[in-house]
Parts: sequence; C-alpha cells; structure tokens
Amino acid sequence: LEGLANTCLLGGLIAISPPETRPSRTRLFCGGVLLGVGAGIKIWGVVPVLILFGWLVVGLGFRRASLMLLGAISSCAAICLPFFLAAPAMMWRLVVRDQLSRVRTDASPTQRLTEILGLGHLPARITVPLVLALIVLVAGVVLAWQVARARPAVLLLLGLGAMLLVTPTWFIHYSALTAPVIAI
Repeated sequence: LEGLANTCLLGGLIAISPPETRPSRTRLFCGGVLLGVGAGIKIWGVVPVLILFGWLVVGLGFRRASLMLLGAISSCAAICLPFFLAAPAMMWRLVVRDQLSRVRTDASPTQRLTEILGLGHLPARITVPLVLALIVLVAGVVLAWQVARARPAVLLLLGLGAMLLVTPTWFIHYSALTAPVIAI
C-alpha cells in the first residue's frame, strides 16, 4: 500500500508544483485527485492533503487552493463512500476508531528516526551514523527550503516526520511514508 500511496503523493506534488509560477486550475484539481486517492489507500494520506492545502492557501489563496481540496475530497469519496454507504458502522470502526485506538508500541523516537533514515540495522540508540544522517537531513532541509519548488516537500517531511514520531504505534514499514519527500 505504501508504494501506491507514495506514487499518488508524488504525482500530486508534480501536478500542483509545475515549473511555471502558478499551477493551472486543472493541475490543482488533478493533483488533488491523486492526493485523495492516496488518502483512500491509506488514511494517513489525509495529512499530506491538509499540509499541501495549507501551503496552497498561503501561496495562492483559499479559492484556488480549494480546487486541490475539492479534487482530493472527490476521489477519496469515490473510493470510500460506497463502503461507508454499505456498512457505515463497520467502515467507521475499521478506518477511524480502530486506527485511533491501536495499542501503543515501545518504539522510541530514536528507533523511529533510525528506521526513517534507513539505518534500521543499527541499535535503537543514538549512534554516530544516526547523528551523521540527521546532520545530512537537516542540511538537506535547509538547502531545499531555498528552492521554491522543494518547499512543499520540506513541509511534508516535517509534518509527516512529526506524525511518525508521535503516533502511538510503530512498524518499520511506516518509515516508507517519508521516503518520497526525503528523496526530494
């Protein structure tokens, strides 16, 4: 699921961040559609939608940013609404309630960072490779912020990374959520 959801995230980013200064209305809507499909695949995809919507509101204004949000809502509803209509209580329980009531795991923030940065074979404590990887990541974030087209990826990395550090449960495949924006 992570690969497909990440493909939707990257496609959405490409659509809403064209080389020209302002994305067209069509690109905003289509980017939103892709982001909404990502949220339909994995509920965590709602976080990138909200982060990018906020970024677009600041950069383009509420009216134009709403086109992206409309696309996201439309595609996510097309995927999820039939299931909700067929079994609303079960859909709510499986998609929302069960996710929010997961049992807390004992993964420390250090272990999570180690796995997010691709150093999962190291012990879950602060090590020289972890510190070096964090330095490279922070330097990359600072440099990326200087490039206007990379700013949405920086915001996504910060938002998704924070979410992964505070979520009550942790599985190593969760680190795939930040892989596309770390790559950017």
